[in-house]
Amino acid sequence: MGGTEENMQAWKVTVFGRTDLGRQRQNNEDTFLVADLTRKILGLPPEVRVHSLGPKGSLFIVADGMGGANAGEVASLLAVEQIHQTLESTWAGCEESGDGDLQVRLIEAVKAANREIKHRGLEDDNKRGMGSTCVAAAVVPGRAYLCNVGDSRGYLLRGGVATQLTHDQSFVQHLLDAGAITPEQAANSPRRNVVTEALGAREEVNVGEVAPVDLQHGDIILLCSDGLTCHAEPEDLVRVVHSTRDPIERCKRLIDLANERGGRDNVTVIVAEFELEGEPPVVRPEPSVKTDSQVSPTKVPGELAEEEMYMSISQTAQEVLAAETELSRIRSQSRRQSLLTGFLLGAAVGLVATVIVMGSQEGSVKSDLERKLGELRKENEEIKSRQSQLLQDQRRSVQLKTECDQLRQEVNRRTEESTKLREELVRSQSEANAVRKDREAALQERDAVRSSHDRIERRVKSCRDSATCLGWLRTLAATGPASVTPKEAIDLFHDLGLWGLGAPVFPASPTSSAPSSSPTPSPTKSPAVHPSGPRRPSTAPSAGPPSQGRSRRLR
Repeated sequence: MGGTEENMQAWKVTVFGRTDLGRQRQNNEDTFLVADLTRKILGLPPEVRVHSLGPKGSLFIVADGMGGANAGEVASLLAVEQIHQTLESTWAGCEESGDGDLQVRLIEAVKAANREIKHRGLEDDNKRGMGSTCVAAAVVPGRAYLCNVGDSRGYLLRGGVATQLTHDQSFVQHLLDAGAITPEQAANSPRRNVVTEALGAREEVNVGEVAPVDLQHGDIILLCSDGLTCHAEPEDLVRVVHSTRDPIERCKRLIDLANERGGRDNVTVIVAEFELEGEPPVVRPEPSVKTDSQVSPTKVPGELAEEEMYMSISQTAQEVLAAETELSRIRSQSRRQSLLTGFLLGAAVGLVATVIVMGSQEGSVKSDLERKLGELRKENEEIKSRQSQLLQDQRRSVQLKTECDQLRQEVNRRTEESTKLREELVRSQSEANAVRKDREAALQERDAVRSSHDRIERRVKSCRDSATCLGWLRTLAATGPASVTPKEAIDLFHDLGLWGLGAPVFPASPTSSAPSSSPTPSPTKSPAVHPSGPRRPSTAPSAGPPSQGRSRRLR
């Protein structure tokens, strides 16, 4: 416990949390958690919305998942669950722990969540690259401990003023801290949502620590994702929170404020008010009535369209140039400070030697020299302190340069992807032309096959006609022309298309119906058949009796 009189009194907390999809997102990747660590109750049942702070306190977490298709919502859920489980086992389950250990345990729980998210991403290819930001607050009677990773924020609302307790871990915030850009440029930068730290990005994460906050009666702690802070200034938060005492309504109005101003991201808030039990409620100042047109929200550009890509690259290049300029300035200043330090150290050594030599002189001179030596030592300590600060700035500038290189690599990667897409388009068009040519060749081949089929059918029909003609000629040769009547022969010639070969010759008809007294002559031998058709005889055949059999029609 803190040991103060307020810490010894009973504290009551009124809390509620809410998350919303926003106006431009397709899915919600934010997650929040509220837990009473003393009673081990998780969620927002009525007994948690208003409860007394026990010796183990309460836990509040907001996590903003990153990764989109790479399961950002899974990362944020893992973050809040792992932090809660670790803190419940190392803090709530340990009876001998004091308040001084709570912040250390909270930071260790956040680091454990980072390792868990990293390992889950490596085990599943569908979740590789997922990550999350987070802000967590562990509150015991009279004191609050906060930490953050990324750009999720924690605010303290006290006396009508909203104070940001956490420090953003983002690319734009680094440039702002180094003085490379102005706050107006930071507000309008298209890279303001690029974070430099995230859970699951690396094996070890740099957790942002916040000094412990000694609570006062009526203090309000607000945790939120960047979906709220990109549309609202601190004075907007105070105005909305003080407009009502209902915690549910407070969360709803904050989310409505972000959605009315664009709602470009998921919005998640937790509002917790702390009061000493038995004390009258704090009188809040009347909120000033302001419309959204009177309050100047932080200007955030919309999602970059495809045609704005080169403009974004240009702005990124300007930020990179500013970071490199800041790095050069810090290096130059560091060299000057090193030379000055060497000079002052040499002067200090010379003065010490002078004091030793003049030790036998008058005391006033010695006192004056000692005073000057003390001033030089003080200046030397100040120079060392400034040099240490410069070294830190130099390391930070190196980090900024690394981030700039990563941005350049990202631009090059996107350019290469665009080139590959163009090549793939040309290759697809070539393949389509080849397929079109193959189809035309197939159609030509089909027409050729059809033509060949027609020729074969005509030849088959011709062969059939030839076979019929051959059979007729063979029959005619075997039986003689008397077995076929003239009409039948003419019809057969027409059917076979042989009329152009010559008209058939038939035996002469008998002159009388009376039988002849002369004996019946023996049948003559059939004439030879010409290959092209029956040959026409030069003279009329000899008269003979007509055939007594029925004439037979050949088919």
